Amino acid sequence: MRLRASLAAGCVVALAACGHPLFRPPAGPGLPAPDAAGAWEQATKVCRGATSFVAELRVSGRVGDDRFPSLTVASGLDNTGSVYLSATYSSQPIFLLVGAAERATLWLRRDNRAVVDAAGGILTELLGVPLSPERLLAVLTGCATRSVEIREADQRGRLLRVVTADAIVFLEQQQGAWRTRAAQVDGFTVQYERDGTSIPQRILIDADPGRPRASLDVRVSQAELNGTLPPDIFTPPAAAANAAPLTLAELRSALRDTGRD
Repeated sequence: MRLRASLAAGCVVALAACGHPLFRPPAGPGLPAPDAAGAWEQATKVCRGATSFVAELRVSGRVGDDRFPSLTVASGLDNTGSVYLSATYSSQPIFLLVGAAERATLWLRRDNRAVVDAAGGILTELLGVPLSPERLLAVLTGCATRSVEIREADQRGRLLRVVTADAIVFLEQQQGAWRTRAAQVDGFTVQYERDGTSIPQRILIDADPGRPRASLDVRVSQAELNGTLPPDIFTPPAAAANAAPLTLAELRSALRDTGRD
């Protein structure tokens, strides 16, 4: 069974979550922002020092022409590039992605097949946008950027625009504090929604125009930042190691053929 085909079966009940308004930064030149450094420090105070992140994610959206339903994903990441993502749908196991940045295993549990490759390449095929584990950690914790040094900044209406080495981040005053509102990174745009806390509760990710279509809606709950992770959490289970091998190129083909089975 194709991975996305197995997900698409329940998409009818989740179509309402598959679309959302795109973030559009204010047009035109910016104005001087002398207080940008202080606003940036406040907005990224929690996420800039993230060493680990654990949360339950509810992920829905579309990749290319394929919509998929709301997956429940138990997630664990650290700042070395290690990743743990265990996805289920209606309590049924779908996949497990676990390992280090250079070498990770994606185990398709229903088919008992596994891809072993760089974690970033696997994530890109799954989600449709170029996400390495390090970038995913930055996105989920609310910074979006992996480099917090400001290269330039200006005021754009109610937003502050901050440019770093690897992102353009927009800040907004929310309940009396500066927070990251959106970011443009690596060919995609991230939008954040919060209930007043520093960690975002909803993250919207959209591929930029001109790139293959991808739109993700990520709901975050039970988030824990900088906790201690069990050392074996990033080790593939024996069942994954013994699964039938699947190459990343074969995974791409399987995803493109979604719905033909």
